[in-house]
Amino acid sequence: MEPVVEFIKAYLIPGSFPFLMMAATAAVFGLFLRNRWADWSRRGLAGLLMGYWVLSLPACASRLEASLARPYAPLEASQARDAGISTIVILGGGIETYRDGQQALFALSDSTALRVLEGARLYGLIGDPWVIASGGEEGDSLAENGGIPESQAMRQALVSLGVPAGRIKLESSSTNTRDEAVNVKAMLGENPSEPFVLVTSPTHMRRALASFRAVGLEPIPSVSAQQTNASGGGLRALLPTPDALTHSTIVLREYMALAYYGIRSWISSP
Repeated sequence: MEPVVEFIKAYLIPGSFPFLMMAATAAVFGLFLRNRWADWSRRGLAGLLMGYWVLSLPACASRLEASLARPYAPLEASQARDAGISTIVILGGGIETYRDGQQALFALSDSTALRVLEGARLYGLIGDPWVIASGGEEGDSLAENGGIPESQAMRQALVSLGVPAGRIKLESSSTNTRDEAVNVKAMLGENPSEPFVLVTSPTHMRRALASFRAVGLEPIPSVSAQQTNASGGGLRALLPTPDALTHSTIVLREYMALAYYGIRSWISSP
């Protein structure tokens, strides 16, 4: 099943460029077939264009994001103090790798950077909790690509933000949210019921919470900031932008991931 899942993630997410190219190619090919297929192909091309236009509107992207992000919010200072929190768990959202021959630089993706910032903010509010940076390899194995686990890049960023290295634990073997939930539970050891904060992006929090609850954990959610403000304002909210299309695609991918996790029984009702 994994090859099928990877193919869907790479090519069949509505709003993505690969999906656009594959759907448009199929529709154009259909134009050269018999009349009935040509008619359907013309309708398909029109629907594809209209769909991408709508997904590219900041107003649409904002509503889609809100449908997943509501009702989650960053944890406030009073809530953090009253909850008796001992651990902060930060879920990774990807890293960027830049190469020139044998040299390589690693940078946090936008979503990971914002999650790390939220984790560092919470560390300052709570006092001196443990911080678990969760995120393993992506794509090829580390031995093959000469990379580093996502969690290691997150630790470097956390230390630069004032979190002591001695208070940071790494979860470096996960490749998806389900893995993170299972591995973090094992790291919590004999105290899985102790209050801990789960930090991730607003649109990812629903699946993350459901995944952690499915393995018997009850984290306190605290979302990071949105990557950008996709809502715009006034007339600009009704004009298509690449940024809004990206945000819409992220949300659609997340809904597909929720459906997949449900099929695999990795979550119940999110």
